[in-house]
Amino acid sequence: MSEIYIYPLDLKGINEAVTQNADGSYTIFYDDHLSPKGRVEAIRHAMKHIENNDFEHLRTADEIESDTHERI
Repeated sequence: MSEIYIYPLDLKGINEAVTQNADGSYTIFYDDHLSPKGRVEAIRHAMKHIENNDFEHLRTADEIESDTHERI
């Protein structure tokens, strides 16, 4: 698996965001206002997107989110 970087950030009410970087690594940002449990859940959610190769599929964000929530 590629390297994964995780950073807190004020995401203004969004729990997490994940991006694939040019070098094939990933960066996960989680809302720094989340509780410790919320942070774990947000990071786990982002990890599911990485594990499912969601960045390599030509699907809408709604389709990806629906599939990810079904697998959690």
